Amino acid sequence: MGYIRHKALIITMSNDLDVGKFLVAVAAIGLSDLMCEPVFSRVNARKTVMIAPDGSKEGWAESDEADEQLTKLMEWLDAQRYEDGSTPYAWVLVSYGSDDRNAAVDQHAWDRPTPPPEEPETESSFDFQDAHLLQLQGGVLALLDAGKALGKSRDQILEDLAGTMRLDRKTLDALLDGDFDKVREAASREKE
Repeated sequence: MGYIRHKALIITMSNDLDVGKFLVAVAAIGLSDLMCEPVFSRVNARKTVMIAPDGSKEGWAESDEADEQLTKLMEWLDAQRYEDGSTPYAWVLVSYGSDDRNAAVDQHAWDRPTPPPEEPETESSFDFQDAHLLQLQGGVLALLDAGKALGKSRDQILEDLAGTMRLDRKTLDALLDGDFDKVREAASREKE
C-alpha cells in the first residue's frame, strides 16, 4: 500500500563552476528527470535548484530507488566541503505529505559530519569544469541570439552579460571562443 510522503532536496550555490559540477553529478546519479531548472536570485548571483519528489508512495520500489539516489547526492554534496568544513552548496531535504499531515526538515548541510573531499564515482568521462564551461558557453550563445532578436548589438549584449556574470569582457570572449584555459585562469584570479 504505502502512504504519501513527498521528499524534495533544495540546493543553493553561487559559483558557476559549482553549478556545473552539481549538474554533472545529478546526471550521473540519475536524478536529472526530477531536477527543476535553476532559479537565479535577485541579488548576489545565487542559483537554486530543486530535486522534486518522485511521486511514489513510501514502501514502493520507486520510492526506495529515489531515496537511495537522494542519499548518494547528499553524500556527494558533503564530499564537496572545503578543508575548513564550509561548503559551496547550501542544501536541505524536506518531507511533507497529506497522509500524515506533517512537514519536516529531514537533513541539511549543517547537521552532517564533514568527510574529506572526494570525487563521486560516476560513469561520466567529462571533466566537471569543462562540462560546465560548455554548458555556460551554450547559455551565452543562446542569450546572444535572444538579444539580437530584441535589437541589441553583440557588444551591448556581451557588456550586459559581463556585468551580470561578474566576468571581464576578455574572459567572456575566451568562453565564447572555447579557450577554457583562459576562463579557468580568470576564475583562479578571482578566488585570490
